[in-house]
Formats: sequence, structure tokens, C-alpha cells
Amino acid sequence: MGLNSPWAILRCKWNDIDDEPLSDDFVEKMFTTAGTGTLNMVDFFDKMSHGNLDLSGSQVFGWFTLPNPHTDYVAYGGKISRTDLVTIARSTATANGVDLSAFPHQVVLMNLETDLFGLQGGSAAVCDLTNCRPSELGQEMGHPYGLDHSRGNGGDPAQNLDYGDPWDIMSTERFGGSIVRPPEFPNGPYGPYGPGLNAANMRARGWLDRSRVLTLNSGKAAGFPVTVQLRPLHTRELPGFLALEIDDYIVEFRDNHEWDLAIDSGVIVHSFSDNHSWLERNSKGQERLNAGDSWELGDEGITDLPFTRVLVTDIDGPNRSATLNVTRRPGRKFNVPVGGETRPPWVDGGGFLGGSAQQSVVVQPGDDLLVVVDHLVAFKAVENLRDGPARDAAQRAAMEQVAQYATAQLGRLSAADDIRTPAPQSSGREREQPL
Repeated sequence: MGLNSPWAILRCKWNDIDDEPLSDDFVEKMFTTAGTGTLNMVDFFDKMSHGNLDLSGSQVFGWFTLPNPHTDYVAYGGKISRTDLVTIARSTATANGVDLSAFPHQVVLMNLETDLFGLQGGSAAVCDLTNCRPSELGQEMGHPYGLDHSRGNGGDPAQNLDYGDPWDIMSTERFGGSIVRPPEFPNGPYGPYGPGLNAANMRARGWLDRSRVLTLNSGKAAGFPVTVQLRPLHTRELPGFLALEIDDYIVEFRDNHEWDLAIDSGVIVHSFSDNHSWLERNSKGQERLNAGDSWELGDEGITDLPFTRVLVTDIDGPNRSATLNVTRRPGRKFNVPVGGETRPPWVDGGGFLGGSAQQSVVVQPGDDLLVVVDHLVAFKAVENLRDGPARDAAQRAAMEQVAQYATAQLGRLSAADDIRTPAPQSSGREREQPL
């Protein structure tokens, strides 16, 4: 049983619009256990969290009449903001006897075309009669759990925009949302639904079942090549691995069933940084891997450095599985014997460390300076990676480690002057997220 996470569905009316659209039966079945097994929101979050979220305690309340006309809302030229609307809906429900303390999250469902959004890291989502559908609410109800918009990766930073991942519900503006909807997007009992959540977003929320993930370290030489069979990411009912993790990257297989009925089946690779998942491209520059396609980590042309390749050898649609072959070239170790040539800037656990000025120092295994060199090499090694976000994240991590060394040395040298640097201030403010 997953974390108890019930939602209060607050149906609200503007005081100048008395309509009560969407039947009681529709709303009850879409949001509560009355509709379990019909692709409703309880089903969605159970599937996308690998059973870590339990929305079975959700309840529907209202209709409640708000103390304002619709023209007071910002979308109609008024001054009521998005957060104001949530506050007013909560206070109105409380005044009508609803105990919201039993519900960590709320959906505010308006009776007139009003808005669609979720509070990032907050506790509420808002929809209306025009967009109360799983394809939209999968994303907006995801924002309060901390999910942000997923992103594509076109190699050009200008293309790395939100809504760029057609295999993820957090991109529903592009794929199935209210702005663009392919004609083949599926319709269920509650309207358009899907796609599901990608593995990087699931992992970031702690929802990925780690017992169903195979983790490989590209820095280890032993154990390769490896043949891996993946099941579709959300099929906990099928035996086998549901994802492959290589360092910070995660590989998943998605096929066009259930919540993913409209997607193009294939193997997908993601990375994760700055609270966004990033869709990685294969060796051909494409977003999806079919049989015969590969994804590469590192540059095959630099023979001295490690290189990893994931090759899709087979996709078996009827049996719902994808077979991958993972190979690795460990790279070359550089050894400088004590008393030998001092100029090459390579060491292997100790020896001479030389620079371009023909100067050298003797270092011992475990010296902090060797760690700095390792991070500088790592910074240089990834500069030819095709995907910008992963490259930037790796280089940033390397420079942060170098900066820590430099900061420690500066602190040591400045100790006599008692120099101190204050820590930066953080902000805990919630962010509003549109669709």
C-alpha cells in the first residue's frame, strides 16, 4: 500500500453563474475509487508511482458558490489571482463544513471556463468544465507533488523548452493538452488520457521501484557486455526489469498500451537536472530508439576515454519486451613511473604531475591534487557530448568539486584574517505552473 494521499475535489460556482456542469457520476468516477479500473486519476497515480501513491481516500464536495462573479478573476480582467482563487475556494468549502485537514491536496473544479494550473510543490490544482480530463490533470495534479514540465533536447539551447517530451504527461501542452492534440490521442470514459510519466521523473519523486531497476556503472570495466530485457515502464504486473540506469541516465521501454496508447513504442533515454527531465537523443540524433538503434555515452573517437553504447537488438511487441545490449570500452590508464618523464600531465594514483611550464611536483596516492586533476579531466572529457543539458550538468559538477578544493585552500590561507563568507539565502516560495 502506498502513501495515503487523498484529494478533496471542490466543485465551485461563480456567484453570477449557477450552472453545475459535469454529472455527479462523472466526477465521482474520475477522481475516486468509484471509478477504479476505468483509467481514472486514482489509477493514474497508482501506475505512475509504482504503487507509492494511494489516492483511494479522495472525495468530491460541492457545488459551492464563491462570493465573487467570474469577472473578478484575472483571466476576465479582474484582480483575483490564481493563488487567490485557491484560497477563496478553500475558505468557502471550510465555511460549508468541509474538513480540509484530512486532505493534503485539493482540486478546484470551476463551473465556467476559468483556468488550468497546478501549484508547483504546493497543494492544489485548478481546472474547469472544459479541461477536466486525465490528459490535463495528470500534469496539473503532478505539480503539487513537485513535478515540473519535462523538456526535450534538440542540441540547440533554444530548442530545450518545456513540453518537449512526447512520452511524458508533464509535456501535455505539446502532446495531448488543450493547445495541441493529435487526432489519434485516445478518449476514455473521462475524455483524452495519457501519456504516462517517464522514468526520470518517477525516480526524482522516489516513485520508481528500485527493485525493478538494473543499475550499471559505466566507470567499471568488469561485467560487460551485458544483455538486458526491459518490460514497459509501468507494467508492474509483468516480471523483469522496468528500467536500466547507467550513471545518471535512465533507459526505459514504452509501448502503446493503456495510458500510453497513443505513443510511438520504443526505447527512450532520459537525464534529469534542475528538477526537469530531459529527453536524450540516440546516436542518429533521434528521440526514440527502435531495433538497431543505439545510444552512446562518451565519444567513441577518443580511444583514451571510457565509452558506453546501449544497442536495441530487439523489440517484441506481442510479448511486450525490448532487448538491449550494453557494451563498454573502459579507456586507457596512464602510468608515470617515479623517476621517469615528468612532462606528461597524467598520473595513476601517484608519481609526477607535470605542467606546460616544464615544472613538476611529486604526488602520493590519495593526494587531494589528484582528485582535482580527475575533475578537470572529467570537465574536458564531456565537452563533445551531443546533449547540452547533460554536458552542462557534468561540467558544472566537475567545476563544483574543483571550486570546493579552491575554497578550502583559500580558507586555509585566509584563516589568520578570520575571513568568512555567509551562506546564500534560499526561498521557499511556491511557483504557479500553467499547463
